[in-house]
Amino acid sequence: MDVLVRLPVDVCRVCFSSDDSVKELHLFSRARCVNACYTTCITGMVDSEHMLKTINTNKERGPCGSEFYISSVFGVFQVFPSSHGARRVTCKAFTNVTETEFALRLTCSGLGVSMGSPLLVHMIVMHGNTGRQLDISASGNLVYCIQRKFRNVTYTEKLDEVNVHALFKWHDIPGACAVCPEALQRRMANKYAVLQRVELTVSVTRLGTCIYRVGVKKAPPVTDTDPGFAEPDTADVEQCLFSLCEYIHSFLTHDM
Repeated sequence: MDVLVRLPVDVCRVCFSSDDSVKELHLFSRARCVNACYTTCITGMVDSEHMLKTINTNKERGPCGSEFYISSVFGVFQVFPSSHGARRVTCKAFTNVTETEFALRLTCSGLGVSMGSPLLVHMIVMHGNTGRQLDISASGNLVYCIQRKFRNVTYTEKLDEVNVHALFKWHDIPGACAVCPEALQRRMANKYAVLQRVELTVSVTRLGTCIYRVGVKKAPPVTDTDPGFAEPDTADVEQCLFSLCEYIHSFLTHDM
């Protein structure tokens, strides 16, 4: 059987699919944060009244070896045992550092303690839909366009878990930022040391569902050879990473 397809001259891309399992596309949605995690520490003594009546009534250890955990309307705080007068706190299931700091300060006020260091982001998960089907095969257009645009990206072929998806891992975040819009490049200009510690993995399904996983490794200890070194503001770093994922999502949606 012969099939004749007529295309207008202004058509920029065409996709043919014979996969009967692809029946309905997800509607477009922008990439947005659905889970972000941060670390900090608190200082001060948590008195026994709060420990027993407020946050640890069953005297059970919290997840990941924490001494206790506190749920808030925004997310969860895991509080670890005291060391040299300070307790490490991991903040999970939040969506931005501003709401995390607000919730943590309220919690500290109730416990009679205080924040001992700024919040640092260490993990971000974002979700978005392209609104169109994507060819995720090894010889497909998606792989070709991403590797041509960003370079130094590792592709892992179809993984059949809950949904069939492919993985793309960026190995050069500063290089990825170099091909982003100029406004984002300027924002990233003074954050090279942080970007060197960032890992980005993107999961893409055939129906255009994209999951962006960003990991930020811990900064090396400050030494006498780098006086005055300070981490960039977490909110600024976070917004830049949000913008990078949003740009990649826009590329997958419109620019391939």
